[in-house]
Amino acid sequence: PLYHLSCEQIREIIKASTKIFCVSNFIAERVLSVDNACKDKISVIPNCSDLVEIPEILYKSVRRKIRTELSILEDDVVLMYSGRIDPIKGVK
Repeated sequence: PLYHLSCEQIREIIKASTKIFCVSNFIAERVLSVDNACKDKISVIPNCSDLVEIPEILYKSVRRKIRTELSILEDDVVLMYSGRIDPIKGVK
């Protein structure tokens, strides 16, 4: 993560890169705070989930298949978290 890198290390990465992909505007701003001249190299591609609606019949059959393969009972609650488990992220 960028917050673990020194400004000099970030400058070296910028210099060696032809393109820089950032997962948020916050990260892009952090990179730009070290070297504003790299603006043309930066693209922001947000972390996201595709929320396209899945037809119910397909959803139910895929859900059933996955639960069977993973031995998850029909009444079991399943939670998903995508990210690093770290106090800085608010996850303990």
